[in-house]
Amino acid sequence: TARSPRKYNQLAMTSSRALDDVMANWLYLRGERAVTAKCNLRYKAPLPTGVPTQLKSWCLKRKGRLAMMASEIRRRDTLEVIAECDATFMVAS
Repeated sequence: TARSPRKYNQLAMTSSRALDDVMANWLYLRGERAVTAKCNLRYKAPLPTGVPTQLKSWCLKRKGRLAMMASEIRRRDTLEVIAECDATFMVAS
């Protein structure tokens, strides 16, 4: 059966939040509080319901109070990239 547009919006919001959270948590675990200033998300492949995933984040660059971050969601079984994100965070002084 086809999914409703509302269901796709919920899936998009869930993956967007997860990728944003994993980047913010990367900073938080290093003792830095930060807020998202800009976020770009790209979907690469569909993800069937119930398929286990793994999330990863890393810092691309630091410039003053700005942290340029990246993250991705991969299927655990095939390691296929499902979505990737890059974002700029403003680190609290």
